[in-house]
Amino acid sequence: RRTFLTGACSMAAGAGAALMGATAMAGTTGCTLQVKGSVSTQAADGQRVFIGSAPGLKSDISVMVSLDDQGAIESVRVTGQDDTPFIVDAAINQTCAAMVERQSLAVDTVSGATWSSKGIIDAAKSAVADLPHASDYLKEAIPTLKPGDDIACDVLVIGGGAAGLSASIAARGAGLSMGDTSGLSVVLVEQLAYTGGCIRVSDTVLMAFNNTPFNKAVGGAQGTTEAYLDLARKQDKEGHLNEQVYRSIIEHSPQAVSELLERGLYMPVSDARIDDVLGISTAYWAVRNPLTGTDKGARFVYRNDGGPYLAQSLEGIAIDCGVDIRKSTKVEELVLEDGTISAVEVTDRAQGMSYLIKPKKVILATGCLGANTERAKHYSPAVGEAIHFGCAGTTGDGVAWVEQNGGVVLPGATHFVGGPDNRIGHYGPVNILDTYAPCIKVNLKGERFFAESIPSTKGPKLYLKQPGNKAFGIMSGKAIEEFKAELAFMEHHGAAWKADTLDDLAKATGIDAEGLAKTVEAYNTAYEAGKDADFEMPHAQMTPVAKTGPYYAFLMRSLYNLTDVSVKVNADLQPIKQADGAPVFKNAYAAGSFMVGNYAFMWGGFSHMTALTSGHYVGKKVASDLKAAKKV
Repeated sequence: RRTFLTGACSMAAGAGAALMGATAMAGTTGCTLQVKGSVSTQAADGQRVFIGSAPGLKSDISVMVSLDDQGAIESVRVTGQDDTPFIVDAAINQTCAAMVERQSLAVDTVSGATWSSKGIIDAAKSAVADLPHASDYLKEAIPTLKPGDDIACDVLVIGGGAAGLSASIAARGAGLSMGDTSGLSVVLVEQLAYTGGCIRVSDTVLMAFNNTPFNKAVGGAQGTTEAYLDLARKQDKEGHLNEQVYRSIIEHSPQAVSELLERGLYMPVSDARIDDVLGISTAYWAVRNPLTGTDKGARFVYRNDGGPYLAQSLEGIAIDCGVDIRKSTKVEELVLEDGTISAVEVTDRAQGMSYLIKPKKVILATGCLGANTERAKHYSPAVGEAIHFGCAGTTGDGVAWVEQNGGVVLPGATHFVGGPDNRIGHYGPVNILDTYAPCIKVNLKGERFFAESIPSTKGPKLYLKQPGNKAFGIMSGKAIEEFKAELAFMEHHGAAWKADTLDDLAKATGIDAEGLAKTVEAYNTAYEAGKDADFEMPHAQMTPVAKTGPYYAFLMRSLYNLTDVSVKVNADLQPIKQADGAPVFKNAYAAGSFMVGNYAFMWGGFSHMTALTSGHYVGKKVASDLKAAKKV
C-alpha cells in the first residue's frame, strides 16, 4: 500500500501565504476541558460564565457561555478544540455569532462544517444544562430571509473549490505581478462556509503534467502530452475522451502552476517527489501540514490532513487579486433569457439574505457529485447503500442545471472507501486498523466473507454486499496492545467494542454469536493446519484468534466520497447539448471536476491538478473574450 513520507516545511511566499499562516492559528487555545456547568466567580459585573464540552468532528470542543445578570447570552466562545483547520474557524465564527444574535443555543449548523458546529452547539447546551431555566436557551431560532441588493459583475464563478478559485484569480488577470489585473469585476459564490472544496478535505496528491517547477525539481521526470493522451485513450471505455480539451489543459499546466506558485500557492516545490502512475514516471506533490511537520517517527506513515493550507493560500491569492468572495451563498435558480444566464438568484445563509447577481459571463466550477445521495444513486446506481463521506459541497447542482437544459451528462465511477460512519470517515486510526491490524473480518452473521490479506481498497465494495453494510474486525491477543491507541479512538467514537468473551462481544455488536463461534473455530483450525481453504489466505498473514479474552471488534462500512459524474464540453469548455452540440448556456463555461469525464479518467492526483489548470485556463479565456468585446 502506497504511503507518503513528508519532511520539514517552509511557508510559501506572498500575501496569500501570510493570510494562510495567520488564520492557521485561529481558534485553538489548547486549554483544559472543564466540568459541565461550572460557574466562574471572577466576573464582577454580574456576568456568569458556564463551561461545557461535546464531541466535534475530530476532537472534543469546549465552549464558554457568558450570561449577563438578566440571563441574556452575552457571548459564546470556543476555548479548546482540535478539529480541521479553517473549516472549524468557519463553524466557530458563524455558530457563536448566531447564538448571541438570536439569543438561542438551538441554531443551525454551518454548511460544510456540520460536525464541528454541532459540537459547538452541543457544548454550549451542555454548559447551561444544569440551570433551572435551561430550556429558555433551547427555543428554536428560525432565521428570517430578507431581500438584499442585486449586483452586476463581469464574471460570476459558481463554486469555490480549486477550479473556482483558480478561475477567479485568472479572470481578474492576476499574473506574476501583484499589480496585474484585468480590470474586470469578478464575484465567486460558494455554498459552504469556506472555500477550497475537495482539496480541503481529501487525501490531496497532485500529479504534475510536464514542464512545471515540480517536474524540474525532480530532475525532469514527466510524461509527454502524447503519453498522457495515450493513457486516457486506453482508459476511455465509453468514448468520452475529448482530446482537444485534454491537450489544452495539459499544455496550459506550466503557465497555471508557475503563476499560482509565484503568487503564493502553498505547494512547496521542495516537497516534489517522483511517482509512477499507470506507467508514466512523473512528479507529484503530497499534502503536508506545515504546523506539525514530519511523520517520520510515526509507527505507520499515513497522513490525511486534507489540503487546508493549499486551499487557504488560493483564497488568499484571490482576495489579493480583488475577487469578491461570497461564502455560505447558495445558487437557488438560474434566470435564462434566450439561452443566456442573465441572472442568478442566490441565498446568503449566514446573512439570511436573498438577491440576484447579474453576470456577463459565468464559470461553472461546481465539482463532482457525492453529497446529494439521491442524485448520486440516480447517476451511479453502484452507490447502493454506501454512506457519503467527503466534501459537503459536491451536491451536483451544476450537473442538474445542465441536464435540465438539454446538456450531455457523462456517467462515471463511484469511489468507495472503508469507515464506520460519515462522521469518523476513513482516515488516520480508522485507515490504520482497516489496513494493518491483524484480525478476521466477519459480517452480522458472524461469517468471514473474504481473505483479509487483500488490499484494503477492495474491502469497501465487499462490505457493501454484507447485511446492513457492516463488517467487523475481530482482534485479540498481542494485536490489541499493538493497536491500543487506534482501538481507543474507535471505542471513544462508538465504533469499537471490548468484551471478555466472544459471546459478550457478539451481544455488544449485534453479531450472531453462534455464527461467530463457528467461524473462529474454523479459522483457528485452518491456521493450525497451515492452510486457509476457504479463502486461500497465505498462512504467514493469518493471525489466530486467542482462546481467552479480552476481545475487540471494530466496525467498518462501505463509504463513498464521490462519483465521477460530469458534463460534456466543447473545445471552448462550454457544456453542450445532447441534440445538436450547441452550448447549453451561451455565456457559461466549465472548469474542474465538473467536466473531468472529458479526460476519460480520474487517477493518481490528476483531478486536483486538472482542477487548478482548467480553472486557470478558462478564467484566462473568459477575461480575454470580455476585454476584446470592450475594445470593440
